[in-house]
Amino acid sequence: MTAFSGTTHYAGVNWAAATRDESAKADLIRSLSYYSDDSYVNGVAYALGRIRAFDVVQSLLEKDFSDMNTLSEAIYMFWGLADIPLGGPGGDCRGDARRDCMHDKLHKTARRERWPHEQLQLAAELLDAVEPIPKTRQFFHFEDTWTPPKALPDMPDPLDKEAITVYLRRNVERCRQIIREGSAEDKFKILKVAWHAQVNLVDSELAVELLVDPDWMVRNAVLISSDGEELSFTPSQIGRWTLTGGYESTRRALVYITGHPKPEYAPIVTKVLFGGRHLFDEILFRAIIETDATECVDLLRSYLENEHFALRVNAAVTLIHLGVEAGESVLAELQPNLRCCSECMQSSYIQDALNAIE
Repeated sequence: MTAFSGTTHYAGVNWAAATRDESAKADLIRSLSYYSDDSYVNGVAYALGRIRAFDVVQSLLEKDFSDMNTLSEAIYMFWGLADIPLGGPGGDCRGDARRDCMHDKLHKTARRERWPHEQLQLAAELLDAVEPIPKTRQFFHFEDTWTPPKALPDMPDPLDKEAITVYLRRNVERCRQIIREGSAEDKFKILKVAWHAQVNLVDSELAVELLVDPDWMVRNAVLISSDGEELSFTPSQIGRWTLTGGYESTRRALVYITGHPKPEYAPIVTKVLFGGRHLFDEILFRAIIETDATECVDLLRSYLENEHFALRVNAAVTLIHLGVEAGESVLAELQPNLRCCSECMQSSYIQDALNAIE
């Protein structure tokens, strides 16, 4: 049983970061594959930085930093390496001098602890990878100075809503082609402008292409821009969204499936379970319940004996909802410790399962 499983993992991570106890390193690394909660994973990365887990830095540098989760993990690990206190973006390194401040803190820490050149080089590479951190491209607001997409230099200022609405409606196919084939920045900007003008440029087929786009802001933009315009996906499109994108794309697809369940989505959800990447994401288990994915039963049974508390709870609750008695005794056993389990399923699902066994 890992020291950071069950109900004490947040306290354990905070303790590891504060004390820099290297004996916690193995449990911290192990827990990265157990949990999907962003705040927890970021805390683990910060603690590993504080412990000076340079081998983890090396493996992190080999990942894709276009993924927001990876970028966030890297940022927190750097803050830990440089002993930058948590308390807002960049700790106490802010404004135009942010990068220089972080660079100075890193080198100050390295000198104090006499890091070998190889370790300092790794940490410097991590800083180069995360800085300059992409500026948050606020979706609901426009910059003071409007800069049109590079592929559409004639696009008018979106603050002139009448002009931009007319422009978009006259250039639907042109905009759609750029959304499909253009740069991530142009895709994002066009979707943002279209949302502002309330002009829908995206059908379900194009939406799926964007929902598996490597750029996380593009993926978010299509979800926001289509809000209020209900897209109707075919099972094939849902399968592509769920199974061909990255971790976060799959998670978003599971959220959609849970809110729009259909029996034909059950085989898709089953593939996600057997793939194993989302075992510690409770939305997967909700999707199994909502789609009545009974082909998951045998694998769920095997997780009842797993050492991970939340996985046992979620498997037991899911089995009960699927009408399988095997989960009842396990849920009853684990019930006293449910209150503080942040990775466990939504309370309504757990309560319904508990009601079923009373």
